[in-house]
Amino acid sequence: MIIDSDLCKSGILKSEEMENIKRGKLKLKRGKLAKVTASKKGYKTKKNDIQDSVIENNKVGSDDSEIQYKGMTQAQIKHEEIQRKRENDEINKIASKTYRQRVDELNQYLGSLTEHHDIPRVSAAGNG
Repeated sequence: MIIDSDLCKSGILKSEEMENIKRGKLKLKRGKLAKVTASKKGYKTKKNDIQDSVIENNKVGSDDSEIQYKGMTQAQIKHEEIQRKRENDEINKIASKTYRQRVDELNQYLGSLTEHHDIPRVSAAGNG
């Protein structure tokens, strides 16, 4: 393509090149899925209302999983399922231990480290 210097100076060529550029926000695959929003209530609510809203949210959550997989490929669905399984396993692992057991494990780990990892003694004496 031969470019005339007058066209470049006037900006006509640049505007033709700019026609192919898409403007606006990036639209992802999941962009059109319905979003679940919590209902806004006032400060004065009864316990029954709160329990009803929790039950409704649980029902919506089960339908949400079906909607969530709608625009995904098989590999993406499998990846999501594996991530959820790992997350649940990690939560169960952490929840099964008491605080005391976790502290004991940390102390064992710190005790097994070499002196190289120890914090040096710090004092104000002798600094000047």
